[in-house]
Amino acid sequence: MTPEILIPPKSRFDRWTVIERVRPAYYLCQCNCGNTKVIRGSTLRRGHTTSCGCKKLERITKHGLSPQYQHEYWIWFHMLKRCRDPRHIYFAKYGGRGITVCARWSNFPEFLADMGPRPSLRHSIDRIDNDGNYELSNCRWATPAQQQRNRRDNKLNLDQVTDIRKEYIFGITSYQKIADKYGVALSHIYNIVKRRVWIEN
Repeated sequence: MTPEILIPPKSRFDRWTVIERVRPAYYLCQCNCGNTKVIRGSTLRRGHTTSCGCKKLERITKHGLSPQYQHEYWIWFHMLKRCRDPRHIYFAKYGGRGITVCARWSNFPEFLADMGPRPSLRHSIDRIDNDGNYELSNCRWATPAQQQRNRRDNKLNLDQVTDIRKEYIFGITSYQKIADKYGVALSHIYNIVKRRVWIEN
Protein backbone atom coordinates (compact mmCIF):
# COMPACT_ATOMS: atom_id res chain seq x y z
CA MET A 1 0.00 0.00 0.00
CA THR A 2 1.44 3.38 -1.02
CA PRO A 3 1.88 5.67 2.02
CA GLU A 4 -0.12 8.90 2.00
CA ILE A 5 1.77 12.01 0.96
CA LEU A 6 0.75 14.70 3.44
CA ILE A 7 -0.13 18.16 2.17
CA PRO A 8 0.85 21.01 4.52
CA PRO A 9 -1.73 23.67 5.47
CA LYS A 10 -1.70 26.81 3.28
CA SER A 11 -0.53 24.80 0.25
CA ARG A 12 -2.08 26.19 -2.93
CA PHE A 13 -3.45 24.29 -5.92
CA ASP A 14 -4.66 26.81 -8.48
CA ARG A 15 -7.56 28.55 -6.65
CA TRP A 16 -7.65 26.11 -3.74
CA THR A 17 -5.83 26.73 -0.45
CA VAL A 18 -5.49 23.80 1.94
CA ILE A 19 -6.79 24.65 5.42
CA GLU A 20 -6.34 21.36 7.25
CA ARG A 21 -6.33 17.58 6.93
CA VAL A 22 -9.75 16.31 8.08
CA ARG A 23 -9.24 12.56 7.62
CA PRO A 24 -6.73 10.28 5.88
CA ALA A 25 -6.16 11.47 2.30
CA TYR A 26 -8.81 14.25 2.54
CA TYR A 27 -8.35 17.97 3.14
CA LEU A 28 -10.60 20.92 3.89
CA CYS A 29 -9.84 23.54 1.23
CA GLN A 30 -10.96 27.09 0.55
CA CYS A 31 -11.42 28.55 -2.91
CA ASN A 32 -10.32 32.11 -3.70
CA CYS A 33 -13.99 33.11 -3.80
CA GLY A 34 -14.52 31.90 -0.22
CA ASN A 35 -16.32 28.57 -0.79
CA THR A 36 -14.97 25.57 1.10
CA LYS A 37 -14.93 21.88 0.22
CA VAL A 38 -13.36 18.64 1.43
CA ILE A 39 -11.16 17.28 -1.38
CA ARG A 40 -9.04 14.17 -1.80
CA GLY A 41 -5.32 14.97 -1.73
CA SER A 42 -4.57 13.08 -4.94
CA THR A 43 -7.28 15.07 -6.73
CA LEU A 44 -5.54 18.31 -5.74
CA ARG A 45 -2.06 17.12 -6.66
CA ARG A 46 -3.14 15.88 -10.09
CA GLY A 47 -4.94 19.12 -10.90
CA HIS A 48 -8.32 17.43 -11.36
CA THR A 49 -9.98 20.32 -9.54
CA THR A 50 -8.91 23.95 -9.84
CA SER A 51 -11.79 25.84 -8.21
CA CYS A 52 -15.23 25.40 -6.66
CA GLY A 53 -16.71 26.17 -10.07
CA CYS A 54 -16.28 29.93 -10.01
CA LYS A 55 -13.97 29.71 -13.04
CA LYS A 56 -16.89 28.51 -15.14
CA LEU A 57 -19.07 31.28 -13.75
CA GLU A 58 -16.47 33.87 -14.71
CA ARG A 59 -16.35 32.51 -18.26
CA ILE A 60 -20.11 32.91 -18.46
CA THR A 61 -20.14 36.48 -17.14
CA LYS A 62 -17.47 37.40 -19.71
CA HIS A 63 -19.99 36.47 -22.39
CA GLY A 64 -22.45 39.11 -21.28
CA LEU A 65 -24.30 37.69 -18.28
CA SER A 66 -24.24 39.74 -15.11
CA PRO A 67 -22.63 38.32 -11.94
CA GLN A 68 -25.99 38.99 -10.24
CA TYR A 69 -27.15 35.67 -11.70
CA GLN A 70 -24.58 33.58 -9.84
CA HIS A 71 -27.25 31.94 -7.64
CA GLU A 72 -29.26 30.92 -10.70
CA TYR A 73 -26.03 29.58 -12.21
CA TRP A 74 -25.34 27.32 -9.23
CA ILE A 75 -28.93 26.05 -9.24
CA TRP A 76 -28.50 25.21 -12.94
CA PHE A 77 -25.06 23.67 -12.36
CA HIS A 78 -26.26 21.30 -9.62
CA MET A 79 -29.41 20.45 -11.58
CA LEU A 80 -27.18 19.12 -14.38
CA LYS A 81 -24.94 17.30 -11.90
CA ARG A 82 -27.86 15.53 -10.20
CA CYS A 83 -29.10 14.24 -13.53
CA ARG A 84 -25.89 13.56 -15.45
CA ASP A 85 -23.06 12.80 -13.05
CA PRO A 86 -23.20 9.29 -11.49
CA ARG A 87 -20.73 10.49 -8.84
CA HIS A 88 -23.16 13.13 -7.53
CA ILE A 89 -24.53 12.34 -4.07
CA TYR A 90 -28.15 12.64 -5.29
CA PHE A 91 -27.74 11.03 -8.71
CA ALA A 92 -29.72 7.94 -7.66
CA LYS A 93 -32.78 10.11 -6.91
CA TYR A 94 -32.57 11.96 -10.22
CA GLY A 95 -30.53 10.72 -13.16
CA GLY A 96 -30.47 7.24 -11.65
CA ARG A 97 -34.23 6.96 -11.95
CA GLY A 98 -34.47 8.51 -15.39
CA ILE A 99 -34.92 12.24 -14.63
CA THR A 100 -33.25 14.26 -17.41
CA VAL A 101 -32.55 17.89 -18.29
CA CYS A 102 -33.86 19.05 -21.66
CA ALA A 103 -31.23 19.65 -24.35
CA ARG A 104 -31.92 23.40 -24.47
CA TRP A 105 -30.97 23.73 -20.80
CA SER A 106 -27.52 22.27 -21.38
CA ASN A 107 -26.50 25.95 -21.74
CA PHE A 108 -26.97 28.32 -18.80
CA PRO A 109 -28.03 31.37 -20.89
CA GLU A 110 -30.90 29.35 -22.38
CA PHE A 111 -31.96 28.14 -18.93
CA LEU A 112 -31.95 31.69 -17.58
CA ALA A 113 -33.85 33.01 -20.60
CA ASP A 114 -36.61 30.43 -20.03
CA MET A 115 -36.87 30.53 -16.23
CA GLY A 116 -35.89 34.14 -15.62
CA PRO A 117 -34.24 35.31 -12.38
CA ARG A 118 -35.60 33.64 -9.27
CA PRO A 119 -38.08 35.88 -7.38
CA SER A 120 -36.10 35.84 -4.13
CA LEU A 121 -33.15 34.17 -2.39
CA ARG A 122 -35.65 31.71 -0.87
CA HIS A 123 -36.70 30.34 -4.27
CA SER A 124 -35.08 27.40 -6.03
CA ILE A 125 -36.06 25.24 -8.99
CA ASP A 126 -38.95 22.82 -8.50
CA ARG A 127 -40.49 20.22 -10.83
CA ILE A 128 -44.31 20.36 -10.86
CA ASP A 129 -44.47 16.65 -11.66
CA ASN A 130 -41.85 14.94 -9.49
CA ASP A 131 -41.61 12.11 -12.02
CA GLY A 132 -41.13 14.54 -14.90
CA ASN A 133 -37.97 16.02 -16.36
CA TYR A 134 -36.32 19.41 -15.99
CA GLU A 135 -37.91 21.44 -18.80
CA LEU A 136 -39.82 24.69 -19.01
CA SER A 137 -43.28 23.08 -19.03
CA ASN A 138 -42.53 21.19 -15.81
CA CYS A 139 -40.46 23.68 -13.78
CA ARG A 140 -41.06 26.74 -11.64
CA TRP A 141 -39.28 28.80 -9.01
CA ALA A 142 -40.64 27.69 -5.62
CA THR A 143 -40.09 28.43 -1.94
CA PRO A 144 -39.03 25.66 0.48
CA ALA A 145 -42.63 25.45 1.77
CA GLN A 146 -43.98 24.96 -1.74
CA GLN A 147 -41.36 22.32 -2.50
CA GLN A 148 -42.04 20.45 0.72
CA ARG A 149 -45.74 20.35 -0.08
CA ASN A 150 -44.92 19.06 -3.54
CA ARG A 151 -43.05 16.11 -1.99
CA ARG A 152 -45.64 15.27 0.64
CA ASP A 153 -47.62 12.03 0.41
CA ASN A 154 -51.07 13.58 0.46
CA LYS A 155 -54.32 11.63 0.80
CA LEU A 156 -57.75 12.83 -0.26
CA ASN A 157 -61.11 11.14 -0.04
CA LEU A 158 -63.36 10.27 -2.98
CA ASP A 159 -65.68 13.26 -2.50
CA GLN A 160 -62.73 15.67 -2.53
CA VAL A 161 -61.33 14.08 -5.69
CA THR A 162 -64.72 14.43 -7.40
CA ASP A 163 -64.94 18.10 -6.38
CA ILE A 164 -61.39 18.78 -7.62
CA ARG A 165 -62.22 17.41 -11.07
CA LYS A 166 -65.43 19.43 -11.22
CA GLU A 167 -63.64 22.63 -10.20
CA TYR A 168 -61.08 22.26 -12.96
CA ILE A 169 -63.37 20.93 -15.71
CA PHE A 170 -65.86 23.76 -15.22
CA GLY A 171 -63.11 26.36 -15.13
CA ILE A 172 -63.77 27.43 -11.57
CA THR A 173 -60.10 27.77 -10.73
CA SER A 174 -56.54 26.76 -11.65
CA TYR A 175 -54.36 23.83 -10.59
CA GLN A 176 -52.44 26.09 -8.22
CA LYS A 177 -55.54 27.50 -6.53
CA ILE A 178 -56.99 24.02 -6.12
CA ALA A 179 -53.72 22.82 -4.60
CA ASP A 180 -53.73 25.76 -2.19
CA LYS A 181 -57.36 25.11 -1.26
CA TYR A 182 -56.79 21.46 -0.36
CA GLY A 183 -53.25 21.90 0.93
CA VAL A 184 -51.78 19.26 -1.36
CA ALA A 185 -49.05 19.09 -3.98
CA LEU A 186 -49.59 20.81 -7.32
CA SER A 187 -48.43 17.63 -9.08
CA HIS A 188 -51.02 15.61 -7.14
CA ILE A 189 -53.83 17.86 -8.38
CA TYR A 190 -52.52 17.56 -11.94
CA ASN A 191 -52.44 13.76 -11.69
CA ILE A 192 -55.99 13.66 -10.30
CA VAL A 193 -57.37 15.83 -13.11
CA LYS A 194 -55.49 13.80 -15.75
CA ARG A 195 -56.75 10.58 -14.08
CA ARG A 196 -53.28 9.24 -13.45
CA VAL A 197 -54.44 8.54 -9.90
CA TRP A 198 -57.91 7.78 -8.53
CA ILE A 199 -58.64 6.10 -11.87
CA GLU A 200 -61.63 4.27 -10.37
CA ASN A 201 -63.48 7.58 -9.96
